[in-house]
This record gives sequence, C-alpha cells and structure tokens, in this order.
Amino acid sequence: MTAVLAVENLGLRFGTSLPVIRGVSFAIEKGEVLGIVGESGSGKTLTARCILGLQPPSATVSGSIRLHGTELVGSSEKSHRLARAHDIGYVAQDARASLHPLLTVQTLITEHQRINLGIGMKPATQRAIELLDLMRIPDPVGALHKRPGEFSGGMRQRIMIAVALACDPSLLIADEPTTALDATVQATVIGLFDRIRRQLGIGVALISHDLGVISALSDKVIVMAQGVVVEHGSRRQVLSTPTHPYTRSLLEAVSRGRL
Repeated sequence: MTAVLAVENLGLRFGTSLPVIRGVSFAIEKGEVLGIVGESGSGKTLTARCILGLQPPSATVSGSIRLHGTELVGSSEKSHRLARAHDIGYVAQDARASLHPLLTVQTLITEHQRINLGIGMKPATQRAIELLDLMRIPDPVGALHKRPGEFSGGMRQRIMIAVALACDPSLLIADEPTTALDATVQATVIGLFDRIRRQLGIGVALISHDLGVISALSDKVIVMAQGVVVEHGSRRQVLSTPTHPYTRSLLEAVSRGRL
C-alpha cells in the first residue's frame, strides 16, 4: 500500500549555511496519526512547511517528499498549490490570527471549495454545515452567519479544522492545535481529531511539544532535536521505553511539570 505521505532524507538549508533540517524520514498511512514532538526550535514546523511547499524563499529543500507517490521536492509552485488545494489540510496553532475576523464562517469554509473545487455556493454551503456538525458546533446553520470573534477559543479552533477539511484532503497537518486551550477544551479537540481520522480515513501529522497530546492521539511518534530525528517508533515504544537521552529528558520534564 502506498503511503499517503512518505518523507525520505529531508534536508533544509538557508543559502550556504549548515542545514537546519537533516535526514528527516517518516511515512503516514491512511487513517494514521504521526506525532512529531520536540522543543521549540527543533524543526517541527519547518518540516511541515517543507511538506506544504511554504518554506522561506531563501531556503533550499533536498531529499524526497512524496504525496500519494508523487514527488513534491523540486516540483513547481503550481504543483504545491494544487497539493495544498486538494490533498493537504493545514491547521495552524493560532485560530485568532489564522481566521479572517471580518469574514463569516460560511465564507471561510465555502471559498476554498468554490475556488479549488469549482463547485457552486449551494453545495459548498451544505458541505460547510456538515463539517460544522462534524466539529460539534451548536446550531451549524446559525453559525454560518457569525464571524470568528463571536466564538470562544475552542470553537474557533473547531472552525479552523472545518476550514482545513473543506476540500476533503487525504492528509491533515496540525501544528500545535491545542496550544493556549485549557485542559477540558484540549481533550475535546483531541477527540475531534480522533473522530476525523476514523470517520474520514485521513492521515494526520500532529505537531506538538506536549507529550500528553502526542500520547493521547498518535499511532507513531518521531522525536526531533536540532533539526534531526533522534528517535522514532510506535507510541508505546517511544513514550514507554525511550532509547535516546533527549527523549528521556522530555519525559522527565513532563513528570516534573516543566514541559
């Protein structure tokens, strides 16, 4: 079976400097969650941006990124744009900054479908209602006509997930999706991601520094430090019997309440 996403020996450098990401490899299957964990500055988000084709203009990407077997490294901007439009959904960590405050929820969810899929407003709106219902947004029809600022932080995060799912992607990249949410709301968002991958069969790359979030949702885990994968394996292997000192230090920090 071809993986939804296969990354092999990924590298990223700026100009002639030393690479900031080196030899990163992993794969994500349909319906599988890969947890990508590490401290700030470990290269998690840069890795995601390489997959999305949104690395800084001065950066050079090497290695291989195959989406459904199609190579993205070295491909045109148009190819990356099509991948983002049809195959990859992205959930950023700050819903307040990511959702345009002046646009209604209806516009936020339907414009991607109308632009990228070429469908009319009526079917796009029906899809928006279905997604809001999947996200457990109360009164989905009424929510369409509201703006992001009229919702709580947890509800805005759910709306942003709905936006990411609008074009029915096969891969969802979630970058710190529970940051700044309290424990109860975090648990709800984690439950939503679990429902999404089971009901829709989507592969998920879950980026987080929170080992509790990674433990609750991931099937496989890679641990990154200074742009390198220092440990990888099943969730149980990595979090229960870590072999690398860095992974052990992260787990110890959690137990001491410092991470």
